[in-house]
Amino acid sequence: MAATCPWQWFITLTFLWDVRSETADAKLKEWLNLVERTLRTRVCFVAGKERKPHSYGMEVPWHFHILAMSPAAMPKGLLEESWRTLMSPAARRLLEA
Repeated sequence: MAATCPWQWFITLTFLWDVRSETADAKLKEWLNLVERTLRTRVCFVAGKERKPHSYGMEVPWHFHILAMSPAAMPKGLLEESWRTLMSPAARRLLEA
């Protein structure tokens, strides 16, 4: 089924800190809302959330792998900057103002 959709992007979203599962989910929703508001259209996506507690002696925190598409073009810069904005405390304060 996923192969028949005209996916525009395969995206991996990572966190700068060891995030709780609930916080990861909330940040994904916040990011999608920000992208949709900017594009002024809906984004269709399939997301997988992954965490590896002890992978080769390293802990890999929660992160998302996403297939995304939209009726509008989704510029790479918009997707990256939107996520960076949510990950930066200084940028987050600007969004709330």
